[in-house]
Amino acid sequence: MFESINRFTEEQIIGLNISDFSVEAVVLYKKRKSWRLVSFARYRLSPGIVENGEILQPDKFKEELKKMFSLAKPRAMRANSVFLSLPDSRTFSRLLSLPKSLRHKDLIIAAHNRAEEFIPEDKENLTPALKILPINNSQTEIFYTAAQKGLLKEWVQIFESMGLDIIGITLESISSYAGISESLKKEDTLLVDIGARTTNAAIFDAQGIRDSINIDIAGDNITNTLVTKLNISHTSAEEKKQKIGMDPAIDEGKVMWVIQGQMQPMADELKRFVTFYEESSGRKLKNMILIGGTSQIKGLNKYLGDNLNLKVLPLETILKGQKLSEHFQEVKYINALGLAKLAWQKNIDINFYQTDRVDLQQRINLKNISLWSKFVFKKLKKFPSLFKHWYTWIILVLLVAVGAAWYWQDMLWARFSPNIKIITQEIIVGLEGDGVDNFLAGDIINQPIMVKQNIPGVPYQVIVDALNAKASTMAQAKVLEYTPEKSFIINQPFGHDIVSITPKEEDFVIGNTVIIRVNYDFLAINNFEARQLVFVNLSVEEAAKYSKWKLDGQNYDILSFNEDAEQFRLRVNLKFSRP
Repeated sequence: MFESINRFTEEQIIGLNISDFSVEAVVLYKKRKSWRLVSFARYRLSPGIVENGEILQPDKFKEELKKMFSLAKPRAMRANSVFLSLPDSRTFSRLLSLPKSLRHKDLIIAAHNRAEEFIPEDKENLTPALKILPINNSQTEIFYTAAQKGLLKEWVQIFESMGLDIIGITLESISSYAGISESLKKEDTLLVDIGARTTNAAIFDAQGIRDSINIDIAGDNITNTLVTKLNISHTSAEEKKQKIGMDPAIDEGKVMWVIQGQMQPMADELKRFVTFYEESSGRKLKNMILIGGTSQIKGLNKYLGDNLNLKVLPLETILKGQKLSEHFQEVKYINALGLAKLAWQKNIDINFYQTDRVDLQQRINLKNISLWSKFVFKKLKKFPSLFKHWYTWIILVLLVAVGAAWYWQDMLWARFSPNIKIITQEIIVGLEGDGVDNFLAGDIINQPIMVKQNIPGVPYQVIVDALNAKASTMAQAKVLEYTPEKSFIINQPFGHDIVSITPKEEDFVIGNTVIIRVNYDFLAINNFEARQLVFVNLSVEEAAKYSKWKLDGQNYDILSFNEDAEQFRLRVNLKFSRP
């Protein structure tokens, strides 16, 4: 049916994962029974371009997608076709049970009729897809799902206007599961995708998807509740969610109790979902796999595993055991990997686009191939007559000249343009940046400091102030000794906590030694991600050009710090030289 890379034309089918804040793209090559990573790219979308699966700014989306393809590693993507997935939250899904005595045709009709009972939308506005499951007792089970036809057509129009052919559109749960290593799929498995807005859970067996549900509890619920319960800022809530998680030993377990209060209703819903599956199928679930950003919260895997009495398997992708680029974080590409893999398959459990394909575009087939052949040959016959006109020869000469200029463009450019290029871009760095342009999320680096001093004849508060200033200076110097490889630490404290001051003021006697212990937080950013953010603001042509140049230097200027937003404003300076 398809090949992810056509050996003769080198056309590529790209697994493309679209979320509200980023896009991930992957091209795979199948070698015997294993997969090889050909090219990959991840691009942070500007706020407001995509929202809950809807592309609100098509022109901006297409522009940023082209940039991403040109910046792919280790080589640019020659995009011809894409395989996409819809968020499960944008679909209506249900497991249907119908009499096994029904013939296939009648079974399909009955499934569509039964679906009208639970789908709160006119069927004329929907594109359905279904999968007939193995007969269970006296019933035939059907996994039935439907997506909004308008949303699908909108996606198709956008990608076809870019000259990209859509191979298929499936459910995100199906493509994410496809990206997981086969070694984790030996038994029936619960896949739980915990995002920022929603949680999706799907059950898979050896034949594929069996059932799925959407739960309106996810990462944003935790953050918002932390803000309310602990009376802290949104940024601080995100920081505590990431650093503390469900650790009962930190902060008297306050953060853990808030997270547990949000996760318990979700765990209860998952338990009911699992129980229904086990009772209806007669099979026992043993394993669970967690994906999604919120699933990385410390201790959450154990909490859900204990609640559901399931073993939580560590995530492994289809590229398990391979030596991969340091920039390729498998967890972030799990859905794109699955989509790239599905592009090779002839049969896919759920494919919305295949269902609605005839309505969306005309294709060459056995019925019209004769007509297409006549049309093409008719056009070709006109070519000889063109050379009778003088203007044809002028056009031909111009085309040859342009072709020669293009062929030797590197040599011409090297002769008439500078060999060094400095590119600068201002960026915003913090922990949380929804709605902020040119934002880059930083990682917290903690630096503990202990200083002591005895200043005869000096009051307590003066000594404490002097020690605080000394501790800050020491922290700024010491944190640079542990700078992560290929990262930049902003050498200005992001925040600090005084752990202890000994002795206390009421116990102090002038002449005593004062000891202060302080934890300083600094922000570190990844140099590669910072460069990507710079390239985002270049034109497609500039991005493609300078991505091939040699990077001679990368440094930063700290311009300002916004205490209210807890964000730094930096200037990124990149120095390139012609290869």
